[in-house]
Amino acid sequence: MASALLSLAWLLPNHSKPWTSFHCDTWVATMLAVIGLVVMVRARQAVIWHGLALVVALLIPLPFAQHAFGTLPFAGQAWIATTYTAGFLLALMIGQQWQGWRPVWMGDILFSAIGIAAVISVALQLQQWLGSADPGTLDVWTVGSDGARPYANMSQPNQLATLLLWGLLAFGWGVWRRQLGLAAALLGAAFLLIGLALTQSRAGMLGLLVLVLAAWCWKKLWGARHVHQYAVGLAAFYVAVLLLLEPLRRVLMLDVPGSMVQRLGHELRPELWRMLLDAAWQRPWAGYGWNQVLPAQVAVAERHPALHIPFFQSHNLFLDFVLWAGIPLGILLTGCVLAWLVTAARRVRRPEEALYLLMVLVVGIHAMLELPLHYAYFLLPTGLAMGALNAGLKIWPLGQPSRWTGRWLLVGTWCLGAIVLGFVVRDYFRVEAAYAALQLERAQIQNSRAAEAPEVLLLTDLREVQRFMKFEPVAGASLPELQWAREVTVIWPSSRNFITLAILLGLNQQPREARDWLIKMCHIVPREQCASGPSRWEQAQKLHPQLAGIEWPAAVQSTQAVSP
Repeated sequence: MASALLSLAWLLPNHSKPWTSFHCDTWVATMLAVIGLVVMVRARQAVIWHGLALVVALLIPLPFAQHAFGTLPFAGQAWIATTYTAGFLLALMIGQQWQGWRPVWMGDILFSAIGIAAVISVALQLQQWLGSADPGTLDVWTVGSDGARPYANMSQPNQLATLLLWGLLAFGWGVWRRQLGLAAALLGAAFLLIGLALTQSRAGMLGLLVLVLAAWCWKKLWGARHVHQYAVGLAAFYVAVLLLLEPLRRVLMLDVPGSMVQRLGHELRPELWRMLLDAAWQRPWAGYGWNQVLPAQVAVAERHPALHIPFFQSHNLFLDFVLWAGIPLGILLTGCVLAWLVTAARRVRRPEEALYLLMVLVVGIHAMLELPLHYAYFLLPTGLAMGALNAGLKIWPLGQPSRWTGRWLLVGTWCLGAIVLGFVVRDYFRVEAAYAALQLERAQIQNSRAAEAPEVLLLTDLREVQRFMKFEPVAGASLPELQWAREVTVIWPSSRNFITLAILLGLNQQPREARDWLIKMCHIVPREQCASGPSRWEQAQKLHPQLAGIEWPAAVQSTQAVSP
């Protein structure tokens, strides 16, 4: 039952704005909170702190320090960053306690949930690829997809690819635990590899390569013959499916998108990383705030070719660290992560340890190219696996505190985390309802009630974003109001917000800065929104004659690029 419920974290179809991962992240956090409480109550061994857990614990107050010094303008940003960091810490601690209490029970529940979610996801993926959903039944339970790179309910192909690679490890766990026969596991793995090929994920391809190499390097570890040969055979099957996709699409008269090879010629990440490294050098000591990459992009956007995409993350975890906390601390955190991985790899001696480590490596490879660990449905299971490895491999133990001191500290942290999670859920339901009302109001739906900014305790940033969506610029604005408008635009850089800010600045005798924000806009928002900018600015000039002296920027540097 626990596995079936936990699997919903990867299957829920709710991915709506303004916080697209809220429902899935909250579900996995709630499920693991309940399981964690059981583990803390039932596990009788003393709580031992390890070096990695201590590093994470020291990071918890950092977002509030950044808010106090103005790096994070809204308290809600600090609350969310701290909530995710504290959740990861609790996952580490619960994982190590679970490993000490019932060493294989955690793997049974976690991998069973992953396996269930992976198999169902491929079934949904095939339905999306073939376009065979019944609009009255199944379609309501799936996220819309154009079928080019179907992703089930994960909202993004590379996200699904990582889940499917975890699914392969789940089948390996089932064979090792003798819960699955070899033939059933191989058939299940082949089914998942069909789904992996449909994602056309290059991160998924790299992850699969790591699994194959691990099967060879640790071939004496598995306790069974031919494991490495099965891994090579499955990889060959994946390549065959990948090569057959386009011919099969033509035979089935499906839309044929660009292939994986074609997408290699339009890679956006190198240009993004060059731009963000430039931004890192602009603020080398303090960074831009935990979980904040958009401010870095906005800071230097006009100095680089236009990307026409707002980036909430850098698509590289280590670069994220540098941007969030500054270069020195970012490098230190990167070194800690790499040292932990090397230590774990050198100490692996048993199959279950290897499977946990491969789970971490797969999501880690993805984190070098995208942002899986920004989602709780990947972050928290990864924390459980790392916590289990801390306990099983004795990675950087810091000594053993008294039994009750360690236990009560852990239980107290869990209670505080549960309270904060409850307030976040309360706030977000209000934010979500207000956001829906605002969309109805802007669409001029009859009988829709006027949208009002939600009353929240923690999620103040989302409240301010919705306030700005209804804001009408006027002359005579105060300096704090101008700064508020800048801060909201930076964290929610839509074309409407950019133009509203430019109008506000123009009406308040700051024409040069107004023009600068229009230039930034056309480097960040989608190309078609930039193209519509001149006509929208002309309308604003007619409404506000004071803007007549501020011309739309004549030339905006652009590049031919696609989303990574």
